[in-house]
Parts: sequence; C-alpha cells; structure tokens
Amino acid sequence: MAGWVEDTYTIALNILKAGLEIKDMTVDPQFNHITSWRVLRLLNFYPRFFSSPLHHKIIFQQNTGPLGMQILSIYCRPRIDVRLPFFITEVVKMLNRRICIVDIYDIYKIGFPNLSAEMEELKGLHQKYQGELGAQITVSAEIDKFGSPCRVKAKVGPDKEPIITETVKIYLSHYLKMCRKVEPITDENLKKEIQERHKAYAQDAIQHDPGVKGLKVILGEKKGVEVAKLLFFD
Repeated sequence: MAGWVEDTYTIALNILKAGLEIKDMTVDPQFNHITSWRVLRLLNFYPRFFSSPLHHKIIFQQNTGPLGMQILSIYCRPRIDVRLPFFITEVVKMLNRRICIVDIYDIYKIGFPNLSAEMEELKGLHQKYQGELGAQITVSAEIDKFGSPCRVKAKVGPDKEPIITETVKIYLSHYLKMCRKVEPITDENLKKEIQERHKAYAQDAIQHDPGVKGLKVILGEKKGVEVAKLLFFD
C-alpha cells in the first residue's frame, strides 16, 4: 500500500515508537485466518499488534478494498492497573471521500484527576481540528455513545488530507503526553470494577459498533464476533 494513508500510518507509528516503549505481540494463531484472508479477492487485512508497560494491547491496522479504498485503524487499550484513557483512530480513503475519527476516550468512566490539565487542553484541540475539518459526521445515538465530546469526526474531500494527518499526529502526541503522567491504580475494588465495565463495553460494542458490524458482514456472525474479540476485547 502506498500514498496518503500509508504515510499517515508511518507517521503515527513513528510518533508512538518515539513516545512509548512498545514491543511486538505474538499474533493469536486464530488471527492468521484474517491476515491472509480475502473476500472475493477484494478485501485485505494487515494488522500489527504491540504491547507497552502501560497498554494491554495496541493495534495498528491497514485494510484495503475495492476501488482504491484504504483504511487505517489505531487502537490503544490501557492496562486495567493504570489510570489512562483509550486512544482510537479511524481514517478512511474511499473514492472522493475521506473519513476521519480520532478520539481520546474514558471508556470505563473512571476519571483522570492526574490529567485534568491535559483533558482541558484536549477541548481546545477538538475545537481547532474539528473546526478546520468541518463537515461533522452525523451518527445514531447507539454509535455516538462510543466516543467522547472531544472526538473529531468528519467526512470531507481529498483536499483535507493534510489536516486529517495533522489531527492524528497532534491527538496521538497529546495522548503520549498523558502517558508520561500516568498514575497506577492500586485499589483492587476499582480494578475489579474496570474489568466488569470492560465486559459490559465489549458486549455493547459487539452489538452496535459499526466496525464490529462490518466484520460480521464480511466474515459471518460467529466468525465476525470471534475476530472482534481477538482484536479489541480479549
């Protein structure tokens, strides 16, 4: 794969490597089915899995599809014993449309008193980059709940590609600044509560998240759920 999406992928991965101590994770053997999988020889999946001292799993994934479609997905899921939000990105190139979704999100609703200044600064970043992209995507309430008020979400033309790349860079750099101020969670009851909230989040996402729905369409209901769990929830 070459071009703008590939460049954005490389830029983001270099930022991550410079800001975090990451290492490659062994791919679950079940996922080998996907890394070489083809749907009518049109869809291709290229995931890379990492871990860090702060993260249970980090995923950088590129997909290619018909008519030049390219997708970049980034997913940083923190460990349950650190007080840190998720980082999520979806960038899509599809004919003359570009889709950008970037978020730093408190999925488990635990709060980040150690990151109050960074969370306040994030509001300004959202105002700047959502404003520069404009054309905010309208989504249903079921989908909108999988995001924070500072999520950038836009559907724009090819002329906005540099701004999308800049948005990914700035949000990821800001997230890494949060990682440098992370606090451990020592309360065992809170850890258990986070585990329960993760289970509830996973069940909800499997039912309603558009990415999971796409996997179900491509792979079938059972296999789509299995792959979603391997990717995001296990």
